[in-house]
Amino acid sequence: MDSINVLKYMEKRQLGYTGLKSKLSDMLIGQMGYIPQTNDNTHNTYCIGDTYACKFSRNKNNLHIVGVSTDYGEIIVQNTIGHYNDHNKEFKRHAVHISSIFNFAWAEPQMKLITACRDGISKLCNLSPSGVLDEERVFIHNSSVKSVMFCPGSSDVFCVGCQDGSVKIWDARLNNDRIALECDSGTRLNKITSKKRVGVSSVIFKTDQTVLSCCSMDQYINLWDLRKSYSQVNDPICEYFGHLNKTWFSKISISHDGRYLFSGCWENGGIIWLTDFPYNKNPMFKINKFDNKFHEMELSASDWCADSTSIKLVTSSNSMPMVWSILTHEQKKFEKYSICPTSWYKSKKSSVKI
Repeated sequence: MDSINVLKYMEKRQLGYTGLKSKLSDMLIGQMGYIPQTNDNTHNTYCIGDTYACKFSRNKNNLHIVGVSTDYGEIIVQNTIGHYNDHNKEFKRHAVHISSIFNFAWAEPQMKLITACRDGISKLCNLSPSGVLDEERVFIHNSSVKSVMFCPGSSDVFCVGCQDGSVKIWDARLNNDRIALECDSGTRLNKITSKKRVGVSSVIFKTDQTVLSCCSMDQYINLWDLRKSYSQVNDPICEYFGHLNKTWFSKISISHDGRYLFSGCWENGGIIWLTDFPYNKNPMFKINKFDNKFHEMELSASDWCADSTSIKLVTSSNSMPMVWSILTHEQKKFEKYSICPTSWYKSKKSSVKI
């Protein structure tokens, strides 16, 4: 094992971070479940096509607002606070594009979002307090836009990644649709090499020194140590497995504390790994399915709420967004799907041999 990680692990164990606190957090994950919406507005959200992205807002005053981008060019917005049958949690559909929205991103300072569409158009939209999504600016590209992200702390500066390999930096404050910065990230590969390479469908930072990556055609989720950048080391420090993806746009997501990693899975909807050190490659939690229809779903889009006081996960595949939260004993009577420990799950002991 890495000596630096070993020292950090022993220090946290000495302070008690790997004991009762971790076990209580795991118990809360095991209490999470999903209750279907029962208000009159839900019939409008079943036939929405494939969902390519599903994200919670990053605005500190609206962390429980979730958005979903669909195959039909729509953005679905929902407030996840309140009772599961509350009318304040109704879905609101917004037709933004005429083509598929591959991705979108929330801004932090203001309730704005930027879209990444198949038709090569990105739109900057503002979400009003009434729930109306207003279009502010349109940005045109030469190819399909696959990814987009706001600059941290900004509601005007954002970057996009296009199908042609170009990366563009836009500033919405500039006039005449001028690009602030443009660079080409495309790489030229020979035919033999390109046949063996498979595209990466999702990358996320676990910490400032570790990165998680996954591929729809690969059975592993790799954990990379950025400090080991020398050429002799080509292997990840951990390979999480136990899932199977069949959609090319499947993505992974990690909780705000960095402890829980979720991935959609064809066999049982989705599974969760623990990312604590020492690393365990086996899945620790899975979605407990109760019908054959859910068995065929792959929750390819997911995100964790950034609110540190609430454990909440949102997932989606080809229907309305599913909000997973900690349920009370009364709510457990109405839950349709739940998250339960797997056979690999074991409570951490107070002493672990290294």
